Amino acid sequence: MVRRMTRRTLIKKARAQYLSYGSGPIEGLKTGGIIWRMKYIPRFRKYQVHVVNPLDYQKERTDLSPAEYRELTGTLLRSGWYEEYTKIVGDLEDANIEFVGMADFLVVFLPNNRLSVGTATEIRTALEKKIPVLFVCPKQRLYGIPSSWYKRWLLLGGLRFDSFEELFEFLAKHRSKLLRRVLWKRFKTAQRRQWRAERRKQLSPEIEALLERAFTKIRNGKHRKSP
Repeated sequence: MVRRMTRRTLIKKARAQYLSYGSGPIEGLKTGGIIWRMKYIPRFRKYQVHVVNPLDYQKERTDLSPAEYRELTGTLLRSGWYEEYTKIVGDLEDANIEFVGMADFLVVFLPNNRLSVGTATEIRTALEKKIPVLFVCPKQRLYGIPSSWYKRWLLLGGLRFDSFEELFEFLAKHRSKLLRRVLWKRFKTAQRRQWRAERRKQLSPEIEALLERAFTKIRNGKHRKSP
């Protein structure tokens, strides 16, 4: 049985002050999400942040490398060994969601426009628990994400950075205020400031009319009494 990790254990083991989680697509990528985690996660130590790497705990919980894990789960699924497949994948999913719940903030890297259900679930969990999401994703890539729900969760819970260098600048500026309960209020202020800065283009009268129609319907629906 894998020993359950607690926030205190993780922080003490890493000799860090803050806890984060490295979210982002794994399946469907040729590198399996390994490269960016190897390159950038160690740099968070400078800011007293320990970033949980889900690939490390995949190895710890299954004794399999990422390549072996993909080979095993793919074979189980194709061969109809569904019970074994759901147990292995479910154990890892539960562990990752537990790590998200312990984090002061989530670090999300979106290397392409493809929808990642696991990443979306982690972002949604963070949003529900008021855990700030710091996501690295150029604007054009964000626009190309196929799911409006995914984009909504990112925008509501997240502060967007074009690169990891921009993210590290943010951490350097706020390095004494990165605990979840302290960061959330300042984070929301920074988020609103970012939204205002990017809101440069004026809407056409036609689009404004559509917006007003949609908002009117939403407002009326919220005020409608239940039967």
